[in-house]
Amino acid sequence: MIDNMEHKTVFKVEAVEWLLGGKNRGIFVDGTTGHGGHTCEILKRLVDGKVIAIDRDEEILNLAKKRCKDYLRRVIFIKENFKNLPLILTKMEIDEVDGLLLDLGVSTLQLLKGDRGFSLLHNGPLDMRMDKSQEIDARYLVNTLSEEKLAKIFREYGEEKKADIIAKAIVEERRFKTINTTRELVEIVLRVKPIYKRQKIHPATKVFMALRIAVNGELDGLDRFLINFIKNNLKSGGRVIIISFHSLEDRIIKRTFNLLAGKCVCGLPADLCRCPREKIIKILKPFPLKPSFNDVKENRRMRSAKLRGVEKL
Repeated sequence: MIDNMEHKTVFKVEAVEWLLGGKNRGIFVDGTTGHGGHTCEILKRLVDGKVIAIDRDEEILNLAKKRCKDYLRRVIFIKENFKNLPLILTKMEIDEVDGLLLDLGVSTLQLLKGDRGFSLLHNGPLDMRMDKSQEIDARYLVNTLSEEKLAKIFREYGEEKKADIIAKAIVEERRFKTINTTRELVEIVLRVKPIYKRQKIHPATKVFMALRIAVNGELDGLDRFLINFIKNNLKSGGRVIIISFHSLEDRIIKRTFNLLAGKCVCGLPADLCRCPREKIIKILKPFPLKPSFNDVKENRRMRSAKLRGVEKL
């Protein structure tokens, strides 16, 4: 049962403290509630107010409801993509909120459950959909995309150095049979990238991560969402706090925050720069918060985590 699988919330205390900024009242959004760790921590610290808890994964959302059962009068759970938050707020007749928290990582529960298709170690259908109601899954991409498009996904989303060779091996394999399971995909990758002793990450990790990002459109429109939300739906003094686990995500977040902080992000000489230089936010810390050695020792999932935050002026 998925209920019995342990999930440790990343930056649970730090992220919530940054989000609230000393406040104990207001309307806050946990845009990726997951197992409810951050959601419950916010509710525990609020004297008055409520939390809108959003997640694309209905199975995980139901676990969050159980975890936050003591606060059900002050939390609203919604199955949706956080990028649709402006529409959600409009339907709820809420103009602005006091803060937004996003944890962009994949739940440990999703990774450990073989039948969800995220796992390298547990065989299951090649799925990887966070929202199981959507049509396109990893199996579809692996078996229908051209060699060039697969290589592009592995290279851009996974930063996989052997993207071209792996894509070619996949296309050759599917000439004989459909690739249906995670184990079949792992075996193809291992032909190109064998496992060596003392290897820190599994050779297929970047391929799986790239496919997951592509299936769920995780990077699509993230910058546009943040800009529109901060400008239109965040109160003055409100905060946006984001936990990322991937360099591409962090790059988008850093660039977007710098843009809204009135900085140049184009890298061109001053006389050619066309960046708006409109200061809408202040960045809480000049550098992201990273996990300590003890944090990583207790929870290996934290090893690549970065915490960034801004406050609207």
